[in-house]
Amino acid sequence: MEVRRILVAAGSNPHGRSASRMAARLSRRPGSALRRIAPEDPEDEEGEIAEAARAWGAELLVLAAPEPESEDATASAPSRLPMRVGISSPCPVLVTRAGHDRFAPRGLGFRRPVVGVDHAAFSPLAARAAIALTEPDGAVDLLHVFSRELPGESMSPGLERPAASPATEEARFRELQRLFAFADRVDSPSVAVECHVEMGDPAHQLLEHIARGQNDLCVLGAHSRITERERALGTVTGAVLRQAPVPVLLIPEALLGDA
Repeated sequence: MEVRRILVAAGSNPHGRSASRMAARLSRRPGSALRRIAPEDPEDEEGEIAEAARAWGAELLVLAAPEPESEDATASAPSRLPMRVGISSPCPVLVTRAGHDRFAPRGLGFRRPVVGVDHAAFSPLAARAAIALTEPDGAVDLLHVFSRELPGESMSPGLERPAASPATEEARFRELQRLFAFADRVDSPSVAVECHVEMGDPAHQLLEHIARGQNDLCVLGAHSRITERERALGTVTGAVLRQAPVPVLLIPEALLGDA
């Protein structure tokens, strides 16, 4: 996956300046081109940004997002514009905020992205995008979270990680082997790939993994088809967008035809 033509959609506020700095850092790669736009139509900001990316042939869109009002905000809170743009964009969307400056690449890419792998159609694209944005000799964490109930066990409300048992450990082993096979298909000789498997709530486990302080980017698919329950509670991607302390890269459905 090539990431050379970088479009940044940002105003002159602190969030916009942060996005511009992030895009400028990424555009230092050889052969990169950078263009900036300031959306003018508040009634159709999403459409204006997506059309500008499409018209220019952007391969990465960097988008400024305001700080979330609270961790408990619903999916209709400040993350809704990045999510809508992430769904409609013709290219991956890097969502960044004013506090993310310290994660801007110092070299030719990010140091250690983490990719949420659910083995859906988005997963290979997300992994390849993460590898494309990782600096040479960097590393990518692949994290798969399985949350189904196992025989003889139950997932109580509020329990993000069930206690270990023979059944959970057997399931973890199977999922890890599946993730190893996935990694073999997307591996890159210049970037190390590490596999991690957890059981529990996907958003919680992703955020917990990031909280350990090793990752400087999170990569996820921007699904447009969500259930009524997800509309009420917020998708995994929406939750991570609101709460992640690092920039989030969204992979749009428009790229699925290239998978």
